[in-house]
Amino acid sequence: MKEFFRRIDGLLRERRYMAQVVGAPEAYLREGRRFLVACLILGASYGFFMGWHALFSRDAPDVRYAAADMVKVPALFLLTLLVSFPSLYVFSALLGSPLRFSATLLLFLGSTTVAIVTLASFGPIAAFFALCTESYGFMKLLHVAFFALAGAIGSGFVLREFRQVGAGPEPQPGARPADSKGESAVPAVFKVWTIIYALVGAQMSWVLRPFIGAPEMEFSIFRAKEANFFINVWRTIVDLFGV
Repeated sequence: MKEFFRRIDGLLRERRYMAQVVGAPEAYLREGRRFLVACLILGASYGFFMGWHALFSRDAPDVRYAAADMVKVPALFLLTLLVSFPSLYVFSALLGSPLRFSATLLLFLGSTTVAIVTLASFGPIAAFFALCTESYGFMKLLHVAFFALAGAIGSGFVLREFRQVGAGPEPQPGARPADSKGESAVPAVFKVWTIIYALVGAQMSWVLRPFIGAPEMEFSIFRAKEANFFINVWRTIVDLFGV
């Protein structure tokens, strides 16, 4: 366990961590498992805190939301990666990314891990506000902000690591030789990835709802189809702030 957290800390701190991992194809499976375990454990920890709203804002505390969120939060990130990765890889290849399929997948799994680690760090804050307010609208927007910030940090990680790998001093075994076209394509790859990932992630959260549960509605694992994520968030803002 100590080694596990040391590796996660290295992922956050070391600027060339992913470049080193990408340069060692024999370690792909081991590192991929480590990233996946981190996503599951840390995603579940945020899901646990996310469910506190249903524990402390209702006359009859409902632990089912916390239990469901411990599965849904990591599922949200991993399913988003699963759905969006094929198109992301094709775009990155067409734009001159130096990374092969397995290396690209590992890089994006690493970015997902960074996003979930960031989100997990917000867990105690989410729990604090769950204890302080019964406002469903406020808690919904708070979680949306935390997810958006975590996703943005994960996106920034991808941009940084694309540049590190593409501009490495030595050719990486998991990559094609970098050239000026590949380096200039990095910002374009980053923009395409960010837009696709954000749209898929936002709608995926809508498909997997409810996470904290509207007080007037009975518990259910999933809700029926209606509207979309962006319309619902806008309605929440209007109701909460009277825009």
